[in-house]
Amino acid sequence: SVSYSAARSQMKGGTYAEYQERDKRWAMVHSNYQVKASSTLASDGDIHYHPENVRLPWSEMWSEGTKGSGAGEWLELTPEVPKPLFAISIKPGCFKNEDLFKANARPRKAKVELNGEKSFSVNIPDMMEEIEFPVSDYKKPVKKIRITFEEVWPGNRFEDLCVTSIRLHVRLDKKPKLDPCR
Repeated sequence: SVSYSAARSQMKGGTYAEYQERDKRWAMVHSNYQVKASSTLASDGDIHYHPENVRLPWSEMWSEGTKGSGAGEWLELTPEVPKPLFAISIKPGCFKNEDLFKANARPRKAKVELNGEKSFSVNIPDMMEEIEFPVSDYKKPVKKIRITFEEVWPGNRFEDLCVTSIRLHVRLDKKPKLDPCR
């Protein structure tokens, strides 16, 4: 069972952390990392597809900028404070609305590499939902995460592979001090 705290705290660079309690253990879910991409779609007027967009779950999305389906493209995350991870969340595709979600390509299968030494594959269902996948059997502080999109769900209008957000899940040793909401 998951219960969410009522507090979010602003972090360096405008990112936010959310605190969650699961089975009486606390976790911080955050996007306090630097990010780079294998490619980026050129801006379209005021709409930008920068990889940094995946740091905030309500912003524009990242879109790759190569010809074809986007298979083989990647995002590389460098956490500001390396910690062991127990999960990673992704919002695959464009989350502006259901039509744009289906119009653009979405990740279907991804290879996740931690510190260049641990890797595993993740199947991503074709749903307009945040997908959380566990990080198992790796207890080292994670300094670098590379997510390579090996297969994609094709868009019905555009080839552009999109990702709206990626968040990292870190266990906490104790309950965080939460300020009441204002």
